[in-house]
Amino acid sequence: MPAKNNLLSLAAMAALFCGLPSVIHPAELADFGQQIRRRIESIWQPPEGSDGLEVRIRFGLDHSGKLTTVEIIRSSGNKSFDRSLLLAFWRANPFPPPPFALRERYRSVEMSFAVTAPEDAEDPFEYVPKRPPRKKQSPPGK
Repeated sequence: MPAKNNLLSLAAMAALFCGLPSVIHPAELADFGQQIRRRIESIWQPPEGSDGLEVRIRFGLDHSGKLTTVEIIRSSGNKSFDRSLLLAFWRANPFPPPPFALRERYRSVEMSFAVTAPEDAEDPFEYVPKRPPRKKQSPPGK
């Protein structure tokens, strides 16, 4: 029996040495999700009149953070709004590499984006902050 325990110990040490986690920590998942969301929101330019619209997308990242796929899975009903989000994803590509523990999880992820935040949003993949106000342009000649 000692040989079996030694093998388990060696496997555990190898996993730790290689950075293989045994559990995905919720904070790690939330932090990476927020990184993705912040990157998209810094690029995304929803069209005028998008207040109240929400779209749900599915996207995938490879181990290096390269976007492998992005698709609308629940449309807002406004094609311009939906396309603006898809375009933001492609413009934000590549993303930071997912932490090792999250690589499998990030092969296919769903997120909702909206111009206004749902009242009950607690999950980092559901929270959608309000769109920042657009800068007013001065009329020509002023």
